[in-house]
Amino acid sequence: MSKIWEKLFYRKCNHENVATTANLSYCPDCGKLIKINWYVIRCKCCNKKRIGLIRNDIVYPIARYCTNCGSNEFFTEKIDKLTYFDINYAVAKKEVEEDLQVINKTQIWVDDKDIEEIILRLKLLPQFF
Repeated sequence: MSKIWEKLFYRKCNHENVATTANLSYCPDCGKLIKINWYVIRCKCCNKKRIGLIRNDIVYPIARYCTNCGSNEFFTEKIDKLTYFDINYAVAKKEVEEDLQVINKTQIWVDDKDIEEIILRLKLLPQFF
């Protein structure tokens, strides 16, 4: 019974308001970092590009069979950058990026040549890596 309530009232964010023009951006609805990955579907037999869509977070071709050779086998190819020739065939999949590590680091730049004197004058402890 609780799973039914979760599906009805606690819906998963689909990240609909995230623009597909940027590779990384934050979702304004849930606040998570979203990465846009582009996929092209190709026929395994003749390597022709096929038009695709996303169902249940899996990329599928729209047509069951290839229009060139009639095969029903396909593979998905992840492309790094969307080109003009792939616009009609590419499918954008929005995935949550969770491996982002934020490192806070403070750096000080000194223009003077005598760094040791400046460190002693400011009474800072030097940190060496």
